[in-house]
Amino acid sequence: MKKWERIPRQIAYSYLEEDLRFMCQLDLARECDIAIGAVNRVLKKFERLGAVEIKPQGFRVIDIERILLYWANHRDLYADIALRWPTGSPITDVERTLSTTHVLTCFSGFKARFKKVLREYDQVFVYGDSAPVRRAFAKVQEPVSEIIVLNSDPHLIKLAQNNVAPVGQLFVDLWQIGNPGKPWIDFISDRVRRTEIGAIRGLIRRTRRET
Repeated sequence: MKKWERIPRQIAYSYLEEDLRFMCQLDLARECDIAIGAVNRVLKKFERLGAVEIKPQGFRVIDIERILLYWANHRDLYADIALRWPTGSPITDVERTLSTTHVLTCFSGFKARFKKVLREYDQVFVYGDSAPVRRAFAKVQEPVSEIIVLNSDPHLIKLAQNNVAPVGQLFVDLWQIGNPGKPWIDFISDRVRRTEIGAIRGLIRRTRRET
């Protein structure tokens, strides 16, 4: 996982899960453990996309979906695969076991976060170590499910809640797996748009009170 990905991950987390719209470059650099110059370079790209508005004291997120799409199109999930492990265990057993030791993403993370299953699936994507997977599940020739272990990142672990990847990470990981992830992406996109509409309405109400 590329270190620059911490920047859109932190912005998405702050926007979608902490309800922050205005952020500070220095705080962002500190949270991501990245040099301020690298943060500014990424923010300049987001500014050219019309996703943020840079101010003297920080920046305002004006289109979180554009940030997510930029991240989704520049991420390479498959380069992060550390292990593909075919198993004879049902999906529910795999998820129950790994939810205590790994960070769930893609379909399993979505199910844990939103309590929904939009389609049947036979792959469990997780962030973490490969060794516990090898120990917990026997490798079989005729699998009923597959465990895909992705290389993790300290920043991702910090933002995970109950061993589930943040919403922004779920979005980009589902985007990366192509057509199987489309219904799940559409659901998250709808939630993101509702969040943005709510933020716009809140801004209008605050402006009216101030005038």
